[in-house]
Amino acid sequence: MPIHKENRIVPYKPDQIYQLVLDVDRYPDFLPWVQSAHVYDRAETMFNADLTVGSSVINQSYSSKITFGAVADSLQTYRIDVKHTKGPFHHLHNYWIFKPYSNVNTSLDSSPTHTEIEFFLDFEISNPFLKPLLQPFLNQAVHLMVDAFEKRAHALFT
Repeated sequence: MPIHKENRIVPYKPDQIYQLVLDVDRYPDFLPWVQSAHVYDRAETMFNADLTVGSSVINQSYSSKITFGAVADSLQTYRIDVKHTKGPFHHLHNYWIFKPYSNVNTSLDSSPTHTEIEFFLDFEISNPFLKPLLQPFLNQAVHLMVDAFEKRAHALFT
């Protein structure tokens, strides 16, 4: 049952990073191993998405329900939750939290120019044949995925 948790500070505004992660339709443009993405059933604070991940040898599709929004009573803080609904996982849950980050040199009056990202992923592959094949690569893959979001933000916002 791989669990991955990571915190990063990035030089972009919380709403920019939040919108980047919500743009699931664009994942194939920059995320390694994402072959296709389709968003449907959009509502004010949720949508469903189908993703196909893999390589030329192994491809797997799965569906998720994504809920999102501003965190109540927290200025400029956003959260995205993803729950697996169908596919090759026994379970999959991940979340992103985007909080304004300021250092001692930043005025409290100014809008945040940096974001603290908290990323959490907990999943287990249900297929007993795929599990031993994919397990050794999963931690590296998750780290590369978070790096890809940061590189995409750099390309879009600088």
